[in-house]
Amino acid sequence: MPCPYHLIVYEMVSGHKVIGINRLLFALILFAIPACGGDSGEPSDAASAECATCHGVQADAWENFSSHRALYGCAFCHEEADSTPGTGHRASPGCDRCHSEQGHPPKGILFPRDGRLDTCPSCHDPHGSKNIYLIRESLSAGFGKTVCIDFRNVEGRADYSFAELGAEEGGENGREPGSGLCEVCHRWTKFYDRYATGEDHFTDRCSGCHDHAVGFEVKQPLP
Repeated sequence: MPCPYHLIVYEMVSGHKVIGINRLLFALILFAIPACGGDSGEPSDAASAECATCHGVQADAWENFSSHRALYGCAFCHEEADSTPGTGHRASPGCDRCHSEQGHPPKGILFPRDGRLDTCPSCHDPHGSKNIYLIRESLSAGFGKTVCIDFRNVEGRADYSFAELGAEEGGENGREPGSGLCEVCHRWTKFYDRYATGEDHFTDRCSGCHDHAVGFEVKQPLP
């Protein structure tokens, strides 16, 4: 089962290609990644300790290893807007300052607006998470329903992955179909819904066909 530390993902500013790298390559490119803005000179742990005085929840999340923590301090995104502590004293830029992916669902796809947002923080916690890819540890699945997320690998249909295996199919974690990362929000999809009533589909990595950069639309074949 892939380890979160070996599934560090970077969005290069010049494009939306997702690059999976291991620890060694990660160390080699630390100083080659272009800056998106803000002050990246502040050590991330020192910044976290100072900000934790008021922002305990975010500081706790920051303790989880992530590319954000490895590369940047708080001030990289949260530039000082007012020297007096309080609401609005630090900037909160949009994720699109550095990332080019679209939200989910894809643009032009209609779905009932039931309180969910299709922005990056709907699924990702930029401060940190125990899950890979900064996926939040709990997600709103609509109509007031909140579900716990345990996302540890990207094999596709597998334990702790996009779509969950049931015990009858070899699952060993006690979780049942419908509780995988993609499944928990899907109510009307043809495949892999939260009710485990969807039809059979490919079982390998979902993002191999559904491109995150375009809101998980199916990738178009090359001409």
